[in-house]
Amino acid sequence: MKPAERNSQILRPLRVLVVDDNPQDRRLVVRELSKAYADVEVSEAIDQSQLVARIDEGNFDLVITDFHLRWSDGIQVLQAVKQRLPNCPVIMFTGTGSEEIAVEAMKQGLDDYIIKNVKHLVRLRGAVQTVLEHATTRKRAERLASQRESLLSQLRVGVFSCTVDGHFLDLNEALIELLGCEFAADAYQRTLQSLFPDDSRASDFLRGVVDSEDPRETEFEISASNESTRVYRLNAR
Repeated sequence: MKPAERNSQILRPLRVLVVDDNPQDRRLVVRELSKAYADVEVSEAIDQSQLVARIDEGNFDLVITDFHLRWSDGIQVLQAVKQRLPNCPVIMFTGTGSEEIAVEAMKQGLDDYIIKNVKHLVRLRGAVQTVLEHATTRKRAERLASQRESLLSQLRVGVFSCTVDGHFLDLNEALIELLGCEFAADAYQRTLQSLFPDDSRASDFLRGVVDSEDPRETEFEISASNESTRVYRLNAR
């Protein structure tokens, strides 16, 4: 996707927050962004109070930060941004970093790390485009996951993952309800065996799932306290 195509799709300029206390370096970043995005809107944070204010406003699509700041460092900037806006991409553009800093920043969610010198200026423009595309993909995936979860809940379809001995690792709201639990914490205290009429049948089913490359399916009935009976169909792989 070209920059012009992106801007026409979101119908507004690209908004970038630049965190750097060196005015020459800020101008350098703005100049490079303007080459790729004619209508880019840049806000700046040159001290802690400005950074806090800009993050509270949240009026940006991307953050470009230096690592060495007189009042902080790029890791703390990254943490502050991700805590408030976890899906906002952050690029560290610095001349005073190191490989160790880059690795640590990546572990904490940094989207890209670029050494601040002339030969890497072109890479800054490309990195901006790449991280924005990745952010758009993540947002789309999260939206689809949310829609899928809503549909599964409406259809009362429980979805889960568990260990080979039946302990739940992850489960959705529908399964929490099917387990008869009010809170997720209560559901995680249960096991897959609690859905089966007896433990041996559950163990046989789980063993079959582990040994087979194809999905396994089974049905069973469970009597509720009000003397009604529920029929469950379980499909797993």
